[in-house]
Amino acid sequence: MSTPPPPFGSAFPPGAFWPFAAHDLMNRVPQAARAGLGGLAVWFFVWPFVILLSGDIAGLLTLAVGAFSSAIGQDNIPQDAYLRSLYILLTVTDLAFLWLFASWLQRRGLAAAVLDIRPHRFGLETGYTGLFLMLTVVMAVAATDLLTTYTPLPDTINELPLPGADPSSIWYMIPAIVLIGPYIEEVVFRGWLLPALAKRMGGWMLPILISSLMFGGLHIFVGAPVMVYTTVLGVCAGLARRVTGRLWAPVLIHAANNLIATLGM
Repeated sequence: MSTPPPPFGSAFPPGAFWPFAAHDLMNRVPQAARAGLGGLAVWFFVWPFVILLSGDIAGLLTLAVGAFSSAIGQDNIPQDAYLRSLYILLTVTDLAFLWLFASWLQRRGLAAAVLDIRPHRFGLETGYTGLFLMLTVVMAVAATDLLTTYTPLPDTINELPLPGADPSSIWYMIPAIVLIGPYIEEVVFRGWLLPALAKRMGGWMLPILISSLMFGGLHIFVGAPVMVYTTVLGVCAGLARRVTGRLWAPVLIHAANNLIATLGM
């Protein structure tokens, strides 16, 4: 059961304020673990940074594979082979991150509430997926166009390397870019970070904006247009999380967006 916030200017009693509707996943959190949902603020920056780091590790491992191949005399490895290695290693590092994050949640009694993406009302929540996905595309494209046209933000995009001569190589992208990657980012940003900020701040709109800006910042190395686009995607996914109380719609929105982007490359 959600608890109303105290009067303006009053302090929250430790663990007392719980701003979640009855159908929200956060109501699975045991009473004894609720005070620790927000935790130390440093974690709000640690886990997004570790997501960035896991992608860098995959890239470094791919370079190491190429260097090893050259060292043993295989100098003419096809480009597609390098790309397959990159996306396979991205999948591996994503799974390693997920294990690490899930272990951290489990120790705090939060795993069941954060990691579960099953819908409570399948038809309704899937309908919200379509609604918020359309809203994402319309608003994100408009925001990107406005900001890149009327601000000095650079409009260059550092796109992911694409399969070349072998079209089947695109299937190596699907697990990391369309399946595991969106799931991980949603459980971190909308499954854990957004509710933790909502509990700490006593509301939803500012936490949705903050978590979305942090989510957009995760794409800083891809380019300013992608940062703007993903910030808007984060707002729409956050609204879907707030309305449904679940991660089904946010994960589907994110995965569908990435699938469209991947197939359109």
